[in-house]
Amino acid sequence: MTQGDKTVLIVVLLVVLLVGGFIWLWKNHSQVTDVDVPQVVIEVNGEIKEQFPLTDLEPGDRRQIEGALGYSVVKGGENKVMMVESPCPDKICIGMGWISHPGEAIVCLPNRVIIRVIGSDKLDLDGVSQ
Repeated sequence: MTQGDKTVLIVVLLVVLLVGGFIWLWKNHSQVTDVDVPQVVIEVNGEIKEQFPLTDLEPGDRRQIEGALGYSVVKGGENKVMMVESPCPDKICIGMGWISHPGEAIVCLPNRVIIRVIGSDKLDLDGVSQ
């Protein structure tokens, strides 16, 4: 392998990595519809079933999600959400409590349900943090 072949190989690898990175960023960015309002994303088997603003769930509102074992139930609070019912044997997902900040998630592995919050956390910043 000559020096020119090595240079071409390195350039091709860099182009593939850059294109792959842009595709990954575009795919992940397109999941957020309104970056100023945190969104609740409900996934079953890795497929997004519902996505809605966290502010859409009124305190006490419930939503049913059909998973692999049966129905899980999510309850809303004041700009927060939690799992209240699940057909899984250990109920670890119920014990995870409330989530409200982007990056937080409730995971029920046996039922294959994931509830996560995405978007911006600008609502919780004070004047000093901004």
